[in-house]
Amino acid sequence: MLLRSDLDELLAFDKTPAVSVYLPTHSAGREVRQDAIRLRNLLSDAAKRLAAAGRRAPEVDALLRPARRLVDDEEFWRYQGQGLAVFVGPGFDRVHKLPIAVPEELAIANHFCIKPLLPLIDPAGSFCVLALSAGRTRLYQGSRWTFAEVTGLDLPQGLAEIWGETEYQEAHKAAPSGRPQRGPAGLAKAQALGDAPEELHKTQLTELLRRVAAAVEPI
Repeated sequence: MLLRSDLDELLAFDKTPAVSVYLPTHSAGREVRQDAIRLRNLLSDAAKRLAAAGRRAPEVDALLRPARRLVDDEEFWRYQGQGLAVFVGPGFDRVHKLPIAVPEELAIANHFCIKPLLPLIDPAGSFCVLALSAGRTRLYQGSRWTFAEVTGLDLPQGLAEIWGETEYQEAHKAAPSGRPQRGPAGLAKAQALGDAPEELHKTQLTELLRRVAAAVEPI
């Protein structure tokens, strides 16, 4: 799924040439193979245009090589959305499967062409869902077209991480100082360190939520 950070990365790229390739794709049927052929033809056109602009053949081959590898990658073409965007530049290559159909397009310029991507980052249609339980934390990002889990975040995974950093101890074999022992075995339970269990649990939940908020704040 294309994120705003992906768009920022494309906008920040400032080397030339910047090659942008867009094409509609299919998830099933004989059109899947035709999608690969269309990409190959677009890359051939890109090579011709780069050569006509004075770029040497070794430079062109190195520039387009990451995109050309996709043409014969059957596994890659087996799982497609409705569109595909490929961006290559000196030392840079990115591939984005798109949930919307885009027109077939090849652009070679001083910066990447991002206009077909703009509908995907419309803030009016995007939202996040936080799934939080005692044992696991997950963040999902959705839009009018997609819904997927956000990966790469350092999310705390449940209360177990907090438990290891808090202390609570019950004294089972000693009564509090200055008080008589009770019970037939002379045992008394007392809190030795920290809060009572109920208060400790609230403290742990609060700390978990604080850490989750800090992790998702940049999204």
